[in-house]
Amino acid sequence: MKYIIEPIEIERPRSWGDVDPATKSLTGTYHGKTKGACKLEDSIVTAENGYTNIELLPPGTSPLEAIRKRQK
Repeated sequence: MKYIIEPIEIERPRSWGDVDPATKSLTGTYHGKTKGACKLEDSIVTAENGYTNIELLPPGTSPLEAIRKRQK
């Protein structure tokens, strides 16, 4: 049996970066630079693409553990 795992981006606060110790203000917003996931609407794992038994796991859930539970 094959499993396809695709990381889905979750909504994060729009403002995060470095706190300037002198001014206590936020500098350098990095929220748009590093992404290791795709938006749900951009996912290729869809029923229209022939995938079945699609499961969206809650944040922090191990995909490997979810697969082990399915195989039992």
